[in-house]
Amino acid sequence: MKKQIFAFAGTLVPVLLIAGCIAQNPSEHKTPAITEERIAIAPQTLSEHEPSISHDEIPERTKVEYIKITPQEARHMISRGGVIILDVRTRREYDEGHIKDAVLLPGNEIADNVKNVIADKNQTILVYCRSGARSARASRTLIDMGYEKIYDLGGIENWTGEIVRR
Repeated sequence: MKKQIFAFAGTLVPVLLIAGCIAQNPSEHKTPAITEERIAIAPQTLSEHEPSISHDEIPERTKVEYIKITPQEARHMISRGGVIILDVRTRREYDEGHIKDAVLLPGNEIADNVKNVIADKNQTILVYCRSGARSARASRTLIDMGYEKIYDLGGIENWTGEIVRR
């Protein structure tokens, strides 16, 4: 009888663990959409699960991070103005097609030339490349250089807005 109880318990425990993993609410793991309010306070955004606190109670940030955004969120930001659109691809890629009003600064030139292109480290910057890898590296470089409002659009291949071709 004891062997049967141990055998039953041995199969019941993994089943309960698996059921617990499946039962987790997947909506708790979704990143909230960027709304006008989130853009206005980003990157000092609060978790959707934190209690509401006043602006005066927000602690000073200790680490600045860039924010990954969708093409729709980028279009919204661009329409509001005050954003520098930074294309970190090569000159050839830029000439083949870029987002309207984008400034070209190839990723390998950011460390040496960004201060000449964007002097204000508090400027909102929207970074993109072809597929997303270079924009992520460029965003990290900008953060490391002290720029604070960096939004990574990822790749132009996902862009649904206007493309300017030379």
